[in-house]
Amino acid sequence: IMGKPAFITSAMSIDVPFVRCQVRDLGFTREPTTIELFDRDRLASLGLALCESEDAPHIRLALSEQEVGDWFYVVMEPIVDSDGHPYVFYGGHYEDERWLDTYWTDPDNRWHLEDEVVLRLRK
Repeated sequence: IMGKPAFITSAMSIDVPFVRCQVRDLGFTREPTTIELFDRDRLASLGLALCESEDAPHIRLALSEQEVGDWFYVVMEPIVDSDGHPYVFYGGHYEDERWLDTYWTDPDNRWHLEDEVVLRLRK
């Protein structure tokens, strides 16, 4: 999805604060849908915002000390692939590899309360 027009990179370098938490830490008591989890107004009321698509590779590179077995989703506006399916990034460390991949995010998908997600902190 990094080759899609929706993957935008900024010409300027800026410091961005992020928060990583479990879905349950966002106040959900049942598994939210993608639409519920990615709701901009709800996130703003919590002092959070969606990540920009370009954040994902930077987050991945910054986690040089990520423990084996650790992984997270990047909560961002999904990018549609060539087949019309919406995707977001997720990253992790498995055995000797750290990786950044994509995850299909249908609007009605349910997210587990223990899923780890990364969001931007609003300034």
